[in-house]
Amino acid sequence: MPIFNGTLHEIDMNETKRYAGLKADRPFPDAVVAEACAAVQVLAAPRGIFRQCGYDPQAHELLCDEPFTIEGSQIRRHLGDAEIAIVMAVTIGSAIEDEIDRLFQTKEYTKGLLMDAAATTATEMIADQLNHYIDNITVKKGYKTTWRYSPGYGDWPLSQQPAMVRAIHADQIGITVTSSCMLVPRKSVTAIIGLKRTDAGPCEPSGCAGCTMHGTCASSCTSDS
Repeated sequence: MPIFNGTLHEIDMNETKRYAGLKADRPFPDAVVAEACAAVQVLAAPRGIFRQCGYDPQAHELLCDEPFTIEGSQIRRHLGDAEIAIVMAVTIGSAIEDEIDRLFQTKEYTKGLLMDAAATTATEMIADQLNHYIDNITVKKGYKTTWRYSPGYGDWPLSQQPAMVRAIHADQIGITVTSSCMLVPRKSVTAIIGLKRTDAGPCEPSGCAGCTMHGTCASSCTSDS
């Protein structure tokens, strides 16, 4: 499986504020947010991994080393008639989580919260980078991609997280999964991307625009792009 080494030249402060729950109508010192973002940049060890697998759209089965059936009507509809899927995973490592835990233990709650939000932003940025890299590869081979979809989105149960981790061999970049189906390190993401021929019709809207909670989620994006 190809290993992807992402980069974090900067961390999006607006996204960090959104993940931290900071409202635009309640001013908060940018310098404090910037400090949290800089701390995450120092500690982050971004890595990704991805793999191409066959997908049986009739049986809804991902044909990896240990094939498994994709559960959930929304993810099945999302993948549609794709016959190839890319499974991906990214992480920014555990050092950041150790620091966040330390901050909360020493009751530095504001710093801990902001670092946690910045770390979430960084994880999504690395996932975006890998997603973009995959898009560039597949378009040259005559495919278009669905937007990435992760266990826990919509009605795709988190119970399938272990199967995703095994499918991508995510342990190669240090990702494991707990008995309660949570990823370790916490700032990690697994996802699936369906591949369709460019003449196979439109893919579903990307990101928030394609989510069943669009318009009602407290973390809704500010745009549908």
